[in-house]
Amino acid sequence: ACKIGVPGFCSSPSCLTAWEYSSRTVLMRLASAASSPAPPAPSRLARTSTLALLLLVGSVESYQGTICDNTQYGTSLCDGTFWGAEVVLDGQRISGTIPPHMINNARAGLTKLHLDNNEISGTVPPTTGELSELQELRLDNNDLSGTIPPQLGGISWLNQLWLYSNKISGTIPPTTGKLSLLQQLLLDNNEISGTIPPELGGNLGLRYLYLYSNDLSGTVPSQLNNLPLTACRLGRNRFACPLPA
Repeated sequence: ACKIGVPGFCSSPSCLTAWEYSSRTVLMRLASAASSPAPPAPSRLARTSTLALLLLVGSVESYQGTICDNTQYGTSLCDGTFWGAEVVLDGQRISGTIPPHMINNARAGLTKLHLDNNEISGTVPPTTGELSELQELRLDNNDLSGTIPPQLGGISWLNQLWLYSNKISGTIPPTTGKLSLLQQLLLDNNEISGTIPPELGGNLGLRYLYLYSNDLSGTVPSQLNNLPLTACRLGRNRFACPLPA
């Protein structure tokens, strides 16, 4: 049983040290801020795939601009002349917002949208859910706010959803549980509240679940026992005890 100082919430290191599913060897780390360093994320796992139209970070100097006017793609992402399958603009000091018409222009055949590690603000356009062939959506390490569009649950091919280290609020949409091919769900270091939707237990391919450093509460759904998780970080939240066995 969890014995903590604040009734009803797992908020002390004695309760949040570790949680190991009895049926699995996966260690569900629920350490407090004082005892848990930031983990490596899967990107941080690998950025070495050969990409069409790839701008290798570190091989050239960083640029400035917006999504609609930048050195890598010029104005093609917003004027309807871009026909590629991958948009990779990570770490380019891009500012401004994600314009909905850019999503509309790219909806046919886009498989990768990497806008991470920039200075992008605004919200995630709901029309992103219309990118039916998208496999990787990386918008982490920006200044995005607003909520997670439930429409993202309609991207049937999506296997990476990285929104960590932004200012995203609201709740985790239950529609996220419809992403049957999702392997990496990284939402840590935001302002997300509410509970973990039990529908996430339906993502049977999910291996990386990072929700730490948010304002989540309630109980941790027992449905997560169904997942073949390699890493799960839930610390620095306000979950109720006891945790599921």
